[in-house]
Amino acid sequence: MNAYKPNRLNESIAAPFRNDRFYCIKDEWFFAIRRGGDQGPYPSKVAAQDALKKLIAEELRHERRVQAERQLQNTILKPFNRY
Repeated sequence: MNAYKPNRLNESIAAPFRNDRFYCIKDEWFFAIRRGGDQGPYPSKVAAQDALKKLIAEELRHERRVQAERQLQNTILKPFNRY
């Protein structure tokens, strides 16, 4: 396994070299995301890919719901903001 140094804080081993969103450590699969920690472990790369697809779908649903709520608030509050 390729790894970069130095070790990350509170970790006893060097962090794995990541040039892909998915990576494997000791037969366990993980995927990296920008918000929050890496996700896993999963028993296979396919399982990690499926989990990432599910996470993305949930994030998109959440974002659509937030946008709809903002539109509704703007519609309701717009008459009061005229003055």
